Amino acid sequence: MPELPEVEAARRVIERVAVGRRVVEVRCADDRIVFQGASPAQVRRALLG
Repeated sequence: MPELPEVEAARRVIERVAVGRRVVEVRCADDRIVFQGASPAQVRRALLG
């Protein structure tokens, strides 16, 4: 599990490059640890648009 400073650094990068833009493609591996309770397809659907 990532530590809070790593999460905050990732959030800042995403904010800088993605806020105000549309997500048109999502690629994610079938990783049961990262996506606990959600399938890769569910993650893609949630993030697109």
